Amino acid sequence: EGYSFISYIPAYFSAKKQKAKAVATYHEVWLGSWIKNKGLFTGLFGTIWEKIVLKLNWDFFIAVSKFTAKELLKNNIDKCKIKVVPNGINSSDYKFSKSKFKSTTICTISRLTTHKRINDLIKAIYLVKREIPNIKLIIIGKGPEMNNLQNLSKKLNLENSIEFKGYIKEHSEVIKNLKKSHLFCSASVLEGFGIVLLEAMASKVPYVCSDISVFKEVTNLGRGGLIFKKKDHTDLAKKITLILKDRKLYLKKIKEAEKQIEKYNWKKIS
Repeated sequence: EGYSFISYIPAYFSAKKQKAKAVATYHEVWLGSWIKNKGLFTGLFGTIWEKIVLKLNWDFFIAVSKFTAKELLKNNIDKCKIKVVPNGINSSDYKFSKSKFKSTTICTISRLTTHKRINDLIKAIYLVKREIPNIKLIIIGKGPEMNNLQNLSKKLNLENSIEFKGYIKEHSEVIKNLKKSHLFCSASVLEGFGIVLLEAMASKVPYVCSDISVFKEVTNLGRGGLIFKKKDHTDLAKKITLILKDRKLYLKKIKEAEKQIEKYNWKKIS
């Protein structure tokens, strides 16, 4: 089984050498987006690599979402060779925490790249601050956009409202920060699934996410949170303000999440 772009080709030829079945677990199809996401050199290499991957005679593909399955079909993968098996979580690892940050805090967990659109979230915080003066944003992750995002926060005079935590090695520590937050946000425009939305819902932390197809699929059109128009930081700010100021709506979304997360329990999926 190949489980990532790096492992697909080695897994395939290892299977053929041992006369075993070759299976590719596919998280997202990047053909057409490699150069935009990774730059010219890495992008060209990635494009060629993935074209080779998708031309190999795999016995089966496991797509982690219906969205990813559709992308595989667009690239001429036989429908009979594709099965959708979503990512999941162990619900027992994510429990509600009464210990919250003192200030109203939004958390985002992401690699800092252009398609994650953290810049939209920072711009939204600038607008939200007018309605919720004590609003805070913690950004967990690192990446090539770090300096640009830090400069944007300085330009908007948000240095005291935004904390760049960088890469946190221990996943348990990442989840601890998520649980202590009041809201999770993802402004990303390119995902194959969205596991962190499940983690937020399981932790009883409502979310605001972009309206990309896979997020709408994973959340069943916004159960457990609110969806905003992608690349529109004004709409993002409105949704953040709405859910944080409307206590009734906030608690309703927590209840919705409890039911939505049941279908993504690893015990059920496996």
